[in-house]
Formats: sequence, structure tokens, C-alpha cells
Amino acid sequence: MVQEVAKPVSMALHSSLEWLWRRDALEHARADLEAAAGRKQHLERARLLYELGERAGEASKATAAEPSPAVACELFREAAYFALLASQRQIEGLPPFDELWSRTDSELVSRIGGSGEARSRLERLLFEPSFTGYAKLARSDQTDAAEVLARLARAALDAAGDAEVRVEKLLAERARRTLLPLLVLAVLVSVLRAGLADRLERYLDLAAGRPWRASSEWVKCHPAEHRCGDQQNVDMFVHTREDDSPWVEFDLGRERTISTVKVRNRSDCCEDRAMPLAIEVSKDGRSWREVARSKKQFQTWTADFAPEQARYVRARVLRKTFLHLEQFRVFE
Repeated sequence: MVQEVAKPVSMALHSSLEWLWRRDALEHARADLEAAAGRKQHLERARLLYELGERAGEASKATAAEPSPAVACELFREAAYFALLASQRQIEGLPPFDELWSRTDSELVSRIGGSGEARSRLERLLFEPSFTGYAKLARSDQTDAAEVLARLARAALDAAGDAEVRVEKLLAERARRTLLPLLVLAVLVSVLRAGLADRLERYLDLAAGRPWRASSEWVKCHPAEHRCGDQQNVDMFVHTREDDSPWVEFDLGRERTISTVKVRNRSDCCEDRAMPLAIEVSKDGRSWREVARSKKQFQTWTADFAPEQARYVRARVLRKTFLHLEQFRVFE
């Protein structure tokens, strides 16, 4: 029972992977590419014969006195022969046309040869032993036969194709089919990494859940509700009045070893108000020492400095302005 269920599942998985990765198709195409050197001469000859057949057909339209349709029939027939020969993976010598036809892939034969009476007529034209058979046909029959054989030769040439082109097309197809899933995967990984990194930061943040105060309060902010005063869709946790050197200060509860402070500025506007911004530390909340400074406008600033023993950490703007931040984190 398990084997009966596993087999279709395995087949479906293989089919899906093949659709996406094109492994089997590429193996066949690359095998064709390796064997192409031995069949290249047949393909080049088929193309030349087809071109000559087209010229003979054009000559027949220009001059009714020339037996060009019969010549075109023979040229298109030979073009089809060598094109089919070039499409064979393993074949030796130059077999008769009927033998080559029987050894050609049945799907290809059905596609280019048709069925029923049309197929029978085509095979009679293909297996004609010599040019004289076409020459004996009435002029209108020669023209019709040339058109039939030209279509066959063109289809055989298309089927033989160019092995390098097929490999390139399959690789391009694989790239297209894998690009979208890879992009989706990259986005998911990026989102997950960002989420995990944020959770880890929150876990390591020494200021998380600790009491804080600011130099003043212009409005009360509620970042969990994405509002600050009457402003909606903002994540600020602090918004001071326009003070001389406004600041926000965190009490870590006891002296801790700290070496990094990460500050996220207000994101909806006015980033320039938070510059120049100094990070200061204190053991008693009265005597402060600057350990880092940002003179450039920033969205997120990570200030790294030599390890310091401190209980209090604050961010202070070194001029008269407003101070509004979305995040303030402290790490060992």
C-alpha cells in the first residue's frame, strides 16, 4: 500500500522538478550537442539543398519552359533526407529513405508527415527512387509536389535544429522558471532574517522595559497604537518641545557594561532635527560623559564605542530643536 502511494508521489515530484529545472531535457540537448559535430555536415547540406530548391521553385515561376519544379522536388526531397539524418542520434552510413523514415521518431513523423491520404502521398513522393519520377509528372503535379516536399524539408530542418540553440533555450527557460521562486524565497528569507534579528535585538536590549524620561514632552506618544498626539501612522515613543539640547534618558537599573547604542530616527519627516546627536553615559545620572556623536542625518544610527560602565544612557541633540525618536536600544 505504501509503495502504491509512494510511486505516484515520486512521479509527480520528478515531473515538477523536471518542469522547473529541465534536467532531463538538458541532458538530451547536451547529448545532441556532443553528437552534433558528426551530424553538422548533414545539417549544412540539408540547408544548402533547401536553399537551392527554393531558387529552383522561383525559377519555375519566372520561366514556364524550364523543368524547375521537378528539380525543386528532388532538391527538397534530398534536403528533407539529410535534415532527418541530422536529427538521428546514432546512425551509420546513408540508409535508404524508407529505412531512415521508419527510424525517425514517430512523434516527429506524425507532426511533419500528417496522416491518412496526405501521409501516403508524401511517402510516395519521398521514396521516389530517382529524379526521373518527378520529371514524368504533369507540370501542375510537379508544382504541387514541390510545395509538399518544401513544407516537409522545412519542418525537418526545424526539427533537426541547432543543438547549441536548444541548450541555450532550455537554460533560459530554466532561468525564467526558477527566478520567480528564488525571488520569493529571497524575500521570505529577508523577512524572516529581519524578524529574527529584531527579536534577538529586543532580547539583548538592556534598555527594553526600563524607565526613561525626556527633557520635555510636547505630546504623549503611543508607538504601540502608531500615533503620537494627533498624528497617526507614526511610531515615535518620544517627542520633546523645542528645547536647548533636548534629550531622552534611560535608567538601566544598575551599572552595566555597554558598548553599543542603536538609535532609530523619526521616519515620516524631520530627520535633520536629531543632528548633531551625542550619546552620553553616567553612573549617577548627574555627571555625563560623551562616548559617541553623529554629525550626519540618519534614519538608523548604530554607535559603537569602547566598553563603558554606566547605569544611565541618553541621547542629546547639541543645539536648540525638537527631539523625536522611534527606537533607542542599548547593548553590551
